[in-house]
Amino acid sequence: MVLVPYGAWGAELSGDYGERTRLFAARQAFVLIGLIAAALIPAIVERSMADNASALVVLESYSWLVLITLLSIAALLLWRVPEPAQAEVARTLGTLIQSGAISPARTISMVWGDEITSTRRYVEEDADRASGILWGVSLDMVGQDTDKTGGTFLIEKMPDPSAIWTRGEDQHTDWWNDGRGRLSQDDLTPHYFNDFILGRCLDQAAVTDWVVKTNPFEGGSDHVPFLRGDIPGLLLWHFTDMFYHTDGDRLDKVSAQSMMNVGVATTVSALTLASADGQMARFIIAELEAAALDRLAIESELSREAVAQGEDVIEQTVILKAWVDWYVGAIQTTHDIEVGGASPETIAAMEAALARVSEAGNEYLNLLQ
Repeated sequence: MVLVPYGAWGAELSGDYGERTRLFAARQAFVLIGLIAAALIPAIVERSMADNASALVVLESYSWLVLITLLSIAALLLWRVPEPAQAEVARTLGTLIQSGAISPARTISMVWGDEITSTRRYVEEDADRASGILWGVSLDMVGQDTDKTGGTFLIEKMPDPSAIWTRGEDQHTDWWNDGRGRLSQDDLTPHYFNDFILGRCLDQAAVTDWVVKTNPFEGGSDHVPFLRGDIPGLLLWHFTDMFYHTDGDRLDKVSAQSMMNVGVATTVSALTLASADGQMARFIIAELEAAALDRLAIESELSREAVAQGEDVIEQTVILKAWVDWYVGAIQTTHDIEVGGASPETIAAMEAALARVSEAGNEYLNLLQ
């Protein structure tokens, strides 16, 4: 009951070959130190106590050595070995739910399956179930150790104007081929979900060294069945991964920290939307308004620079107006955040945000004239 777990513990502590080697080497080193100590104690006792060195005294010496060593090592472990962050997150979340501090009023469903196929079946095979799906997030390739695989964590957005006019800091990934999944303005889907999920990922990034980026909608991936079912859907993934679809894509390329970052961000997102009251709904609306104003300022600057460089002012006006319309539409979708329906206070916040974003958009459009 003791030796088998003891012997297997090193393999359980780490999946990394080099780290497992160090663990087993350290264990064997302590075994040898113990053997040497056990051999020396009788000689030391006999030399120091002469005629009084009985067997009982030798056993007492062993006992004191074991006790002092165990207490010292226990104190060292408690001092130097931190509690795993994943365990602390899970414990805190469990405590919050059990205490009632978090009380989801909506169901959170987790589907494990064959990527697009399982998402499609979940959405299409039960009309009643599909009618109750408010949001969908697909997690694919989210645990990469980017020091080994390259690339970065990405949120593939729902179709917004960056999928048509990709400029500034927006960039398509190497997975995207120019011309595949080319969209028109009729394909754009204004919604707050893009900025909401990005906000929760940036919250997690603020307390870690996690790098969070987005990419324009590229199509053909796991969240598309949600979008085809008129359900807001996003893809969380990593790219470019040099081991993607190769026999080098193994467990040693997985990062526990990366998995924890994605897990925390998605769990917080799900619990927030599943239990959102009026105050939370208004917070999300304010966050969306801030994102809208930031994006409109950026796009206005890009369009004015383009016009200054000889680009068609009409085309630039179309681009900028597409962003204004997209965020106006996104704010209008926030009515479903609050559990039980938007309260008068939340509706007032929506209308105020709409007015401010529309006003800012018109001002930026006038600057192009």
